[in-house]
Amino acid sequence: MDIPDLIIGSISTGNTFTATVLVDENLTVTESISFYGTLFVDAGVTLTSGSIILYGNLEIETAVGVTTTVDASLLDMVDAANLSITQESGVFGGTFAALAFDTVYMAAGTSWETAEFVSATLTGSVSSQGSITFGGQHDITVTGNFTQTSGAMNIGTGTDLTVEGLTGLKLGGMTSVAGFVTFQATEVEVFGSGVMELLNGTQADVTVNGDLRVSSGTVRLTDIFGILQINGNYQQFIGTLDIPFAYTLFGGGNSGVIVSGSANLGGKLQLTALDERPVGFAGNTIAVLSCFGSFSGDFDTTEGPIGVTGWVPATGVANYFVQLI
Repeated sequence: MDIPDLIIGSISTGNTFTATVLVDENLTVTESISFYGTLFVDAGVTLTSGSIILYGNLEIETAVGVTTTVDASLLDMVDAANLSITQESGVFGGTFAALAFDTVYMAAGTSWETAEFVSATLTGSVSSQGSITFGGQHDITVTGNFTQTSGAMNIGTGTDLTVEGLTGLKLGGMTSVAGFVTFQATEVEVFGSGVMELLNGTQADVTVNGDLRVSSGTVRLTDIFGILQINGNYQQFIGTLDIPFAYTLFGGGNSGVIVSGSANLGGKLQLTALDERPVGFAGNTIAVLSCFGSFSGDFDTTEGPIGVTGWVPATGVANYFVQLI
């Protein structure tokens, strides 16, 4: 790597950098710093700053047995800025980065990428209109609130995403979720034109430990064997629940939603067929949602090959059934 600037030690005034800057020893900056080039923080190093205005790239390297720390009052990402949390070359196994920002602002066109097997804790809140990628097989913790007003988020297999703020995780952009992903939050809300799209398949459940609220937008399951497990309550107002099914799999196999708490339905139910309707199909019934607490409401509209619908209570559980036509 070409390193035209090397800074270590302590800097007492605000600075603007346009070239590549390598921080390979602990560094304290008492005022704000702006980066138009690349700021590279070496594994095991602590960077402390008043605030960071990022127009270029911030690359945080991690390694086994050490913690890489960036501590600033603000990370303001503008233009095409990129935050990447990587592993040292040749490292295999879990590594860790600690980020402490009161707030991370991500403008449209910016990006944040965390590599596979790299866990990170962000002490503060996130407000994003950009693109976020969590590579998978790691724990990502945000101690404040996490609001995605637009943009995209890709969450890789085996990610445990914890949001500890009172308003939880708000998804207003396009969020793609792989299998074995767990959300830990008081509430996960899909709002605006947001889409929460589950890409999980057989025995690779996506789990929400908390409430899931669809105030608008869409929750979409894409795999016929995919399960969304909600260990909390489910509320759907004017949004859409999109469930795939197959006519030819056991006469109407489908994915579904399992709710340990209460369910309050409204909005739209959409069934998406993954195959063609066979001749002479008899009209099987399928359960798209199972609720182990109290249940109320009904979908206001339906779309797809849907006949009679409704709740069917049983001992300890109520299922929402749909007759296929």
